Amino acid sequence: MFTPATTVCELLSDLNMVFTSFGFCCLTHQCLIPAKELQGHIEKRHPDIAYGKGARVLIATHLLDSHHLTPETPTPEPLAETLTEPIPGVPVSIGFQCPICDAWYNDMPMRDHGYKAHKDRPRVEFNPTKTPLKQRYITRPFWGVLSGTNPERSKAWIFAEGWSPLVTSSTVPVFSVNRTGRSSPSSAPFLAALGWASFIAHLDMDIALDLVKFPSAQLVQHPSSISNRQLEKHLLRLAGLYKRYLFDANHFVASKSDQLIQVLLKGSVILIF
Repeated sequence: MFTPATTVCELLSDLNMVFTSFGFCCLTHQCLIPAKELQGHIEKRHPDIAYGKGARVLIATHLLDSHHLTPETPTPEPLAETLTEPIPGVPVSIGFQCPICDAWYNDMPMRDHGYKAHKDRPRVEFNPTKTPLKQRYITRPFWGVLSGTNPERSKAWIFAEGWSPLVTSSTVPVFSVNRTGRSSPSSAPFLAALGWASFIAHLDMDIALDLVKFPSAQLVQHPSSISNRQLEKHLLRLAGLYKRYLFDANHFVASKSDQLIQVLLKGSVILIF
């Protein structure tokens, strides 16, 4: 499900993208990015964002996973003529409805449409300056991402009657993530039962250093400067660590009694990799 809030994060900032109630939106190319197009868009249109194609694939996978999407997740669409807020970064323009097939076009494209699709009709019928056509504000969210052969590329979303960019505004609030509790000491009983200390001891030293990057609460609140690219690199390295920890945690739980499993899980579920 898509969150109703419009948010940004560090990885999306590097891509100059935001996540909206309609999915990912690229501010550079002024379009929505369907989930199935995200990886291809990052690889082809943002080749400088990561160190290689493999890293860009991981970035796309991470963004989908962190927003609870899959490549098959469809882009939600507003009901006909009900859009009431602009999509961040996607252009809005005045459109006219074709009197014959109900398609929506801007001024000159409407005239071309009438000439090509309705040659048997007088051309004046498709001239907004001479014929009163139904008029609304429209946006084409997929124009900058889909190929010209894809019929979805020219799809127009229609704003509600009476809507105007002069009486509304759209902002992108940025939400920070704050810790609400303190980290448990390494001597905590449940960490000892999980064998956390021995697990840490077997990690490669460079990864272990990443885990203790912030040894105090003060450094967490006021960390040393780090570029988005460095942050991205560390996140990708920690992704492998996370899966490795889940594997070891599952192995530990599977070796214990059912009663202990229920105590550890407390009704939750651990994913098996």
